[in-house]
Amino acid sequence: MLENWSQTNVWMSLSITLLTTFFYVQFSELDEAYIYLLTVFLGSNAVYHFHRLVRNGLIGELTFESRDVWLKQHKLKLWIWVVISGITSLSLFFYQNILFTKTTLILFISVVFYAIPFMRIKHKWIKLRDIPFFKVFLVAFIWAMVSVYLPLELTKTTWSVDIFFRFLANMILIFGITLPFDIRDIPIDESKTFANTLGEINTIRFSQIILLLWAIIEIYHLSDNIEVVLLTVFYSLYIINQTKISSLPRHFSIYLESIPIVYFVLFFLESNIKSYF
Repeated sequence: MLENWSQTNVWMSLSITLLTTFFYVQFSELDEAYIYLLTVFLGSNAVYHFHRLVRNGLIGELTFESRDVWLKQHKLKLWIWVVISGITSLSLFFYQNILFTKTTLILFISVVFYAIPFMRIKHKWIKLRDIPFFKVFLVAFIWAMVSVYLPLELTKTTWSVDIFFRFLANMILIFGITLPFDIRDIPIDESKTFANTLGEINTIRFSQIILLLWAIIEIYHLSDNIEVVLLTVFYSLYIINQTKISSLPRHFSIYLESIPIVYFVLFFLESNIKSYF
């Protein structure tokens, strides 16, 4: 049951949705956010499943046996889900008047060509994720754009120093969380990544340093809930320290991807406890 949930990318979609919620809690009204948050959840889930179906099904890219087996067993259902959730999220983008903006265009190009080859170099077609060391930066940038910059445009909020630090903090958090996925991908990544260049242990330490940097930015520039930030970063450091090439799929698809969820849940509980007393 848990392994099946780990294959659905639901934790990833919930993570980016809750990370986006922080923007509205800090800089706007949460009552105005629900349509966009639904858009983010459906759109991100559709995109990640689309990537898997294209890479593993259409391109035939090397992948992990367990994920490949699960994908083949649910391929038709996943394509139906991608079509339904993708069309719904695009309709919601259109409803909110953010479908045909420069920001959305940049995100659309990044998302599509992340998994689809678009350039031929030395007789080989490459995707954005094949560019050496670029994959982690791209994922972090897309998450920051979706969780901060698009809501800023949608709510017509004025850019400020605090919003800049929220954008930076989200980007650094996702960068740190994504690095361990390079460790998982060492057996299948053909391009240069941090993990297959630095090695397993050094990548773990690099990821932990990045997460400590995130905590410093949160504490000194964004959050009054120091205990929440510290609990989240301790959880993150522990989970990242357990990362191995041989880690079970749920370690990556649930435990690592749930770090923003843990942060939001702790933040929510702490805020409600304060308001109660």
